[in-house]
Amino acid sequence: AAAKEVNIQVPLVVRLEGTNVEKGKEILANSGLAIVPADDLGDAARKIVAEVNKAKAALDLKEVDYEATVKVKMSVARRCFEAVKTPFLNSAEFSEFLAENAAWLKPYAVFCALRDLFGTAQHWRWGSLGSDNGAGTVTRLSQPGSEVYNTVALHYFVQFHLDAQLRAAAAHAKRVGVILKGDLPIGVDKASVDTWMYPNLFRMHTSTGAPPDDFDANGQNWGFPTYNWEEMSKDGYGWWRARMSHLERYF
Repeated sequence: AAAKEVNIQVPLVVRLEGTNVEKGKEILANSGLAIVPADDLGDAARKIVAEVNKAKAALDLKEVDYEATVKVKMSVARRCFEAVKTPFLNSAEFSEFLAENAAWLKPYAVFCALRDLFGTAQHWRWGSLGSDNGAGTVTRLSQPGSEVYNTVALHYFVQFHLDAQLRAAAAHAKRVGVILKGDLPIGVDKASVDTWMYPNLFRMHTSTGAPPDDFDANGQNWGFPTYNWEEMSKDGYGWWRARMSHLERYF
């Protein structure tokens, strides 16, 4: 029972040594966990490559299984994060990134942590952690030592590397004369960090869509809440300006 609670989602290769190696291999084989024993570092490297190729083949389908792919990638990202957590969180590069992007990064990371904790992104089901006090919740849970800080920091780590990779790709494209065109999503999901943090900016009981046309005679209901433009105008449409300003990092 304890072995199943470990919840290892991708194969883990471990090197065993000592007087009871064979017994250890037997225990691992009967544990039901995706743990592959190795005799030495060379054997471990070969088995890691084999497991990676096996995972790639399993995901290389005619139609992309997005949920399975994200699950594997996040599991790998978590292991990478745990391996470098302390030096990463103490690095000057991360401190600068966090300071520059705190306005959106902290709410997003806390939102992801609570989504995982509650098993749903529907923040109105989070009780006292719902929309009524999003800012206060972010301030408390984004602090080192909070009950969900390890997951919050994991999402800091992922966003740090995604940002670095996209900026590097954009810089390379510019050097070789390729112009990248950014896409700013217009619709916002009802179960999103935006509606959790800024409920006053959205009309949650109405939905956007499209009128009847050649594609759908009945019209379409996309399920996105409509905007409260009057409320947005009070700070000069700051929510919109922040989104577009951030895209300037890449495009």
